[in-house]
Amino acid sequence: MKKILLLISILLFTHLVNAQNPSRIVIKGSIKDTAGTALSAATVMLLQPKDSSLVNFARANESGTFEFKNVRNANYILKVSYVGYLPYQQVLSPSASEINDLGNLKIKPIAKELIEVVVKTARAPLTIRGDTIEYNASSFKVPPGSSVEDLLRRLPGIEVDASGNIKAQGKDVKKVLVDGKTFFGDDPKAATKNLGAETISKIQVFNDKSEQAKLTGVDDGKKEKAINLELKEEFKKGAFGKVTVAAGTESRGVLRGNYNRFNKKEQFSILGYTNNINETGVNWNDYGEFKGNNSFNNNDNGDFGFANGGSRYNFDGGDLLNNFDGKGFTNNFGTGLNYNYTFQKTKFSSSYFYNQTRLSLDQFEEKKTFLQNSFFSNTDTTGKTDFRRNHSVAMRVEQMLDSSNTLIAKANLRVSHSDVGTNQSQRYFTDEIH
Repeated sequence: MKKILLLISILLFTHLVNAQNPSRIVIKGSIKDTAGTALSAATVMLLQPKDSSLVNFARANESGTFEFKNVRNANYILKVSYVGYLPYQQVLSPSASEINDLGNLKIKPIAKELIEVVVKTARAPLTIRGDTIEYNASSFKVPPGSSVEDLLRRLPGIEVDASGNIKAQGKDVKKVLVDGKTFFGDDPKAATKNLGAETISKIQVFNDKSEQAKLTGVDDGKKEKAINLELKEEFKKGAFGKVTVAAGTESRGVLRGNYNRFNKKEQFSILGYTNNINETGVNWNDYGEFKGNNSFNNNDNGDFGFANGGSRYNFDGGDLLNNFDGKGFTNNFGTGLNYNYTFQKTKFSSSYFYNQTRLSLDQFEEKKTFLQNSFFSNTDTTGKTDFRRNHSVAMRVEQMLDSSNTLIAKANLRVSHSDVGTNQSQRYFTDEIH
């Protein structure tokens, strides 16, 4: 009996202690070397103890201090990395106060001949160099067969919505490169939805400069978030691809596939999809508005647009084909080719994409209105078919003439077609209430 009472007392005491601990806390500290010098820009990471998966990360400011706000009060591994210094690691237990101040964390410098060994063995989940955040893909586990999009969803600081749009550090990602080269006209979704996560070695998030700034070397202040996917060595040479098939009830299904052949000079890719689940798979900001190295925009003289079979669409935003209100069912098809060539002073990139969507809508609406001595009803029936298709072609050649002169030629073409048919009927009925 005494043992039972003692056990109950211990459990109650443990429960009371845990109940007093806050659920969310702030973890902060300061990174310094053994001489007491603050190490600004040191990378600080919070890891899960069970599998070392990354929970959050921060970079020390000019005074060497860092802070994690509103994190769950739990067990963590705190890891610090800084170029030329030994990695620092500390186990953190749940804090009894809302602020867990770790004080000064001192890390030791390493001899130059040991740097390469330490870097190879440390394998931190991420590193920060300037404005570039580099994620080690192997540190973030995803199920077999996952896409790059699935991998990005695991990375702290990166958000991917249900449509596949990407945000990094709260800003929209406008471009996804593959080994530093354009992939289907800088379309972010072409790479993230079609390339497999198993092909990627590193994910680099950076602020990309404008083409003008790259050529002149003068920063014009125009920057946009971009991601570079670095392939594993075995995928940089040779061919690989992926096919995805899914089926559901009521004859619903999806088929998506791609084939890629890469080497040091060339990149060739072909992709295609078809489905009847209201996914067009494309976005005008992705396929139509080729930006950066393979670009045109509304002010680009190389942009030519044509329309027939209906009025020309304005594709400044929103989906390229599914400018619909969510009503009805769509059958969708798309296919494209991408080819890049880089050798010495010559760079060539080209892409073609075709997509189409057919919307079918049958809508029935009945409305009754009751008055004091009568009522009336309206019955509306609507049948609608909407077919839209688009062709997009982009080409860019860059030839370095000498150290101070570069010739760039680019051409872009898009053609759109639409057919809309609508049948609508309305019935009106009134009667007295007896």
